[in-house]
Amino acid sequence: MEKIELDPGKFLNLFTLLSKNTRVAVLTAKTIKVGDQSVKGLFIDDYFEISRAKLVISGGYMSSFSPPIALGYLRVGGRQINPLHKSWITSGYFCTTGTEWTIEPATKELPPTRYKDCLQAGPLFIDEGVDRYVLGGTISVNERKLAESEQIQAFVCSNKNGQLLFGVVDEIRLDKLSKWLVERGKCHSALRLSGSTSAGLRVKDQLFGSNDLPLTDAIAVLPK
Repeated sequence: MEKIELDPGKFLNLFTLLSKNTRVAVLTAKTIKVGDQSVKGLFIDDYFEISRAKLVISGGYMSSFSPPIALGYLRVGGRQINPLHKSWITSGYFCTTGTEWTIEPATKELPPTRYKDCLQAGPLFIDEGVDRYVLGGTISVNERKLAESEQIQAFVCSNKNGQLLFGVVDEIRLDKLSKWLVERGKCHSALRLSGSTSAGLRVKDQLFGSNDLPLTDAIAVLPK
């Protein structure tokens, strides 16, 4: 784990997946609580304890907090859990086979079927090594507002070596985080996950960000 001060008193907590004795999975409240269909969301601590994970980070967005309802595509174990959502805020996929992963634009109707677990989130703010916020390209008004807002943010990125990194940052602008991840973090692709009070990461007995809301889904690093 790296703790990097990006602004005075504001830190990036960055975790690089190094162990070969782990697998990566998308967890949902619907699938982790088998047989209990009344459970719509779980807290990060719940996902962590029930799955016996090494690390859990908050997943995609929700269209409702009460009851928790996912916003965007979800696939777990090869089965679709939630439908596709077309919006600037859900512009990317994170998908995994367990030992391989991809972060890519949500331009296709559905992500490749070889990845058994997928979630849709966004924005996809680094794509093929390019920071989208310094290109001077077309960014919607709403995305620009998000990029310039200061809030807790969770994200997942992969570097050129194919390593996977998970992070939660204090109240920092997304465009500033993106610039650091390209220049210093060497991220090749990066996807924003949940933000503000729904953004959190748990590893061992440490919590970074928030555990205040039940979430429909999360990404976990699990023992093989």
